[in-house]
Amino acid sequence: MQRRELLRLLGGAASAAALAPRDAEALLALGRDTHAAVRAGRAGGALDARALALLGALADRIIPDTDTPGATAAGVPAFADLLLATQWEPERVERFRQGLAELDRRSQRASGRLFVDASPAEQESVLHEVEDETFGATPGAVAPFWKDCKWLVLYGYYTSEIGITEELRTVDMFERYEGAAPLPARRP
Repeated sequence: MQRRELLRLLGGAASAAALAPRDAEALLALGRDTHAAVRAGRAGGALDARALALLGALADRIIPDTDTPGATAAGVPAFADLLLATQWEPERVERFRQGLAELDRRSQRASGRLFVDASPAEQESVLHEVEDETFGATPGAVAPFWKDCKWLVLYGYYTSEIGITEELRTVDMFERYEGAAPLPARRP
């Protein structure tokens, strides 16, 4: 699946925002602050190592490495874990954990392997099933988890430095005018 096609399909996922009602500026600020906390070494603790690995595999299926780095390179799993631990209600975090476990069960039924150990084609097959169930005529039990998962990945990616500077190619914008303010260093 091409990234642009995926983003078009995910357009409705933003409406499932776990952090609503917040305006765009507040969401951007929270994203920046959460990424900064992760870079400073703060861990979330909402997900165990196995769940984090599964979330990383999912994130890489949603936003893979292409001509720009993908979701894992942008730190999305750690970002999502911290956001889950600090911003989401415990019931919603538990539903997210259960959704991850259900994906592993589906993968084991389909391929005999956990999702992270399945081939890319097997992973895609499981995710197509979940996608159809989520956005089909009769959404199934995994639908709320999958919408939340996709939203977390997109939110984490597009508030990360990689998402902003390399994917969106956004120019730094300043909130106020400061004469002779230092510009952030650019990577080559």
